[in-house]
Amino acid sequence: MTLLILLVVFFVALLFVAGLHTHDKLNTSIEIDAPAKDVWDALLDFDQYGEWNPFLTNIDGNAKEGEEIKVTVALPFRQSMDFNLKVETVVNGKEMIWLGQTLEPRVLDGEHIFRVESIGRNRSRFTQEEKFSGILLYLTWPWLKGSVLANFNTMNNALKDTVEGVEEVVEQSGHLESGAA
Repeated sequence: MTLLILLVVFFVALLFVAGLHTHDKLNTSIEIDAPAKDVWDALLDFDQYGEWNPFLTNIDGNAKEGEEIKVTVALPFRQSMDFNLKVETVVNGKEMIWLGQTLEPRVLDGEHIFRVESIGRNRSRFTQEEKFSGILLYLTWPWLKGSVLANFNTMNNALKDTVEGVEEVVEQSGHLESGAA
């Protein structure tokens, strides 16, 4: 009886690893009080990521289709990790997609999508989406789901603060000057 239970558990696990749960995605958005162009410009200013982005702390390379880029990701369980990624799509002012692979293709892959859209005169929506695939997804999904989503939200808030921050500093500075007079 114990052998039968072990075989059933092994068979079920094998089915999941072999393909029943090899695709999933995470998606998060934030509304930003700034024109979409300002959000896009901050997103593509890779040289400044170390100043504002607590999740993707460095990007070496260019946001051009077909380009290889090196992205440094801050992770909670270690200081940081570098990933070599390929920029798949760039739609100027609207969307950038890159593809990353862990170890070998189809083991654990991620297609990361950044989207910027105008939702008003001086208002925009920034969206991050990651489409995960691969045979290790089933085993890593519980960790990925919580950790990656939290990091996306942290980055979204930092981008919002960065893009909106210039106006806030000017307003605060003007308020302090008028209060001192």
